[in-house]
Amino acid sequence: MVPPEILGGCFCGEIRYAISGAPDQSLVCHCPDCRRSAGAQAVGWIFIRCEQFQLRRGTPKTYNSSAGVIRAFCGTCGTTLTWIGDKQPGRLDVTIGSLDDPNQFPPTRAVYRRHKLAWASEI
Repeated sequence: MVPPEILGGCFCGEIRYAISGAPDQSLVCHCPDCRRSAGAQAVGWIFIRCEQFQLRRGTPKTYNSSAGVIRAFCGTCGTTLTWIGDKQPGRLDVTIGSLDDPNQFPPTRAVYRRHKLAWASEI
């Protein structure tokens, strides 16, 4: 059951956000861009519509990580927060790890699996 609001934010608390309604999907991305931007072996994302997302506190920094892609993160602690791509108009991806309850949306699939690190499923 999805609560009326899904809350989240960065590690230091400077950025807080709320999401209204359920995400469209939940997945893990193994692409090199996601790995490098988060400093992790993979990144979990939920997909929502842009109008579902509301900043409650703070202003994230942004970075154009590739053509047509903007990633947002906390300028103080560096937490990766969102991804917006020109090829998915109206969609906003939010990192599962930045949710207050990341267990609520376990990924149901993985993308860019050919880039998955060899050791990632071994531990």
